[in-house]
Amino acid sequence: MKNVSSVFSIVSLLLALVFTFSCSSDDNNNDTYPSSSSVTSISGLPKQLYIEDEEYNGNGDIVFVFYEFYNGEKWIYSPELVPAGKIQNGLIELDLPKNVDSIRLMKPGIDFSECEKDGIDCEDNVSYPENMALVGGYDHLQAIIPDKGRCKLHLYADIDEYTSEGAGFLYASMPGKITGTAKYYAKETYDMNLSEGFNIIYLTASDKLGSYEYLWSTDPKIITGTLKWQLDCMEGDDI
Repeated sequence: MKNVSSVFSIVSLLLALVFTFSCSSDDNNNDTYPSSSSVTSISGLPKQLYIEDEEYNGNGDIVFVFYEFYNGEKWIYSPELVPAGKIQNGLIELDLPKNVDSIRLMKPGIDFSECEKDGIDCEDNVSYPENMALVGGYDHLQAIIPDKGRCKLHLYADIDEYTSEGAGFLYASMPGKITGTAKYYAKETYDMNLSEGFNIIYLTASDKLGSYEYLWSTDPKIITGTLKWQLDCMEGDDI
């Protein structure tokens, strides 16, 4: 049994591909999933936590990881773990941060200098509000579990050998839409109508054609499977 879908093996890179490390704004199926909204506590999402498809019935703490900050000149990798909820008797209770420091926010847009450095033919046809800044995505929640240490906390479903679905949480500095397509290592399509604050974003990932394709949306209707909370536990202190 794999702890995390193989199709999601590079998903932690996804939002970084289009939401690049540029300076943030000035300071400042039958399953039902909640529509995107500004949220600090989540209702409507699944609650049961699984470890390798078996229900986990213990307790733990949940944190939201902010990986980098902008020091006025460049982005610095400096992870900060902020309390974001609890696991009680195997059930997820999220309480996402109510405030986000502006130094943690990124503006959308591909950094084409990075594409050139990596020898990649990038495309950026994504539209978004000029002053919008963001942080978050699929790979920012972690759980601290007794006897297991710190584990990545993913909400996903394997649909078949080539397709997976998931959900994550994206903080937006202002309301607005992000739509269009981009290409870096993978082709990505965006259809997100964001509120100010944390939003639930849904993801489908496929490599049926031999190359990864991703769809990010705030519309829960793109999810066809049953999302489950799964733990991906790490060795040592890796974040």
